[in-house]
Amino acid sequence: MNPARIPGGLVCLGALLGLAGSVPFYLFAPALLAVVCFAVVLLFGLLTLGGWHRSHALRTAILIFAFLGGMSSLWVLWFLGSPFAVGDLAVLLGTAGVVGMTVSLIGAGLGRMSEAEVAGAKLIDINRLGALLICAGGAIGLVGSRVGFLGIFVFFTACCFALVLLFGVALLRTKPEGRLFAAATLYFALAGSGLSIVFYIPFLLWYGGGSVAWILLQPLATVIAGAGAVIRLIRSRG
Repeated sequence: MNPARIPGGLVCLGALLGLAGSVPFYLFAPALLAVVCFAVVLLFGLLTLGGWHRSHALRTAILIFAFLGGMSSLWVLWFLGSPFAVGDLAVLLGTAGVVGMTVSLIGAGLGRMSEAEVAGAKLIDINRLGALLICAGGAIGLVGSRVGFLGIFVFFTACCFALVLLFGVALLRTKPEGRLFAAATLYFALAGSGLSIVFYIPFLLWYGGGSVAWILLQPLATVIAGAGAVIRLIRSRG
């Protein structure tokens, strides 16, 4: 496969995952918005399959619509995934929407690399590995945000890990501000799971509940994203 087609392929794959996770719930307004956004991402992804020389404005549009689609899928996780609604199916498909968003964002992020960056890139790049770990941590944290009491704390957790994911996408490229992004990743990853570590996990362990396993996703996300951020900080220092 032509390496130049990999970013576009990732965008399309992520869009298909997002559509699979949102189409079954199209009567739910946020899911309908996700369907529209991922359909646009798929269309734009097909247009970028030609290679690296495609318009950066198009890839920026992919970033925006993929992020909006994935955030809309979170509402499927939060509301339809509750014990009082559709339940396990909504959790599975909502998670697919978040994963699809992440894959599309990674594809768009790679597609925004300049030709010089592409020419100098290695097959296994430690900097890119760190960025991918940050993206993975951000996605896991978003999925884990479904646990807890719906309210300001859940939105706070989701915002923190959404920022972590966006920092990871930005760090796919080598930039002068990369060290700043890596430091910000550490801060928001710790803040995102802080409430769970301090309050939710002890509460659930003390009183019991089936959400303990799900809420552990947040500290796990912090560990994974933190490892990627540390890699980038060490590489930037070197």
